[in-house]
Amino acid sequence: MSNSALTPEILNDHLSHIVTGLSMREIARRAGVPASTVTRRLNKVEELRSHPDWDGVITALEGHYQRAPVTNPGRDFIAAALNTSVARVSADFSQIVPLAMARAAVFMIGEFENAALTKPNRPPLPFSRNSALAGLAFGWLEASGTTNGPVRTFKHTPTIVECTNPPEHTKQVTPKHRPGRYSENEPPVEALFRRRDQTLITADHVRLSQDFHEVYVMRESLGAPVYDRVSSGLPPRMLNLLNEICGKRIGFEATEKSMNLPARSAKALISFALDCFALARVQ
Repeated sequence: MSNSALTPEILNDHLSHIVTGLSMREIARRAGVPASTVTRRLNKVEELRSHPDWDGVITALEGHYQRAPVTNPGRDFIAAALNTSVARVSADFSQIVPLAMARAAVFMIGEFENAALTKPNRPPLPFSRNSALAGLAFGWLEASGTTNGPVRTFKHTPTIVECTNPPEHTKQVTPKHRPGRYSENEPPVEALFRRRDQTLITADHVRLSQDFHEVYVMRESLGAPVYDRVSSGLPPRMLNLLNEICGKRIGFEATEKSMNLPARSAKALISFALDCFALARVQ
């Protein structure tokens, strides 16, 4: 589950330990990992439980596991535990993605039948509480305010765009700076980041490049408002550079030729363009 704090491995270890009663050593043996890894996973769940909505999600998962144990508890399992389905959750989120990605938009979840999506100067938009909790477990939402009180606030994460085509199991991997050659199948910015001798591209630039690619791919559908806002906030040639390298994922040299840029200039320009994109998308 991409960008989710509750990965299938963490969830499986927790349920095996708490519901089934397996020891941490036995879980580690079966999974082929060190016992310390299992300990960290279990501690992660306990950390999540300090938030009341996460606690409710985990309690529901434990109850569902008692009734219907599985060996690989993924998104279908999570959705079923929350009395919904992946298709239903995806459909609910797909309808409100443009609003959810707008500036200052927040989800509100509390001890009520429905959740709500709120935005300044607009009335709250009712939203399925079960879908909102499933979105939290999928990694599409994250807590953004205090846990005290009857209502808690959440904001969307970049992976909310998965609602249009949700994978069963995906993980967001933090880029590692390691030496290596370019791969023809690797996005240009990520390939440049891997080069030992480069200092232009950071891990933040890689994530921004991935975010822009998602916005670019969805520019004619759910992501249109975001792409339009970014387009209006960037100079045309800078936007074109982002379109080519991050959107279409065309190589630096080919982009330099198509845009009549000096040789080896695109690598420097793309880091500046991504910094500008980060500002433009929140305007």
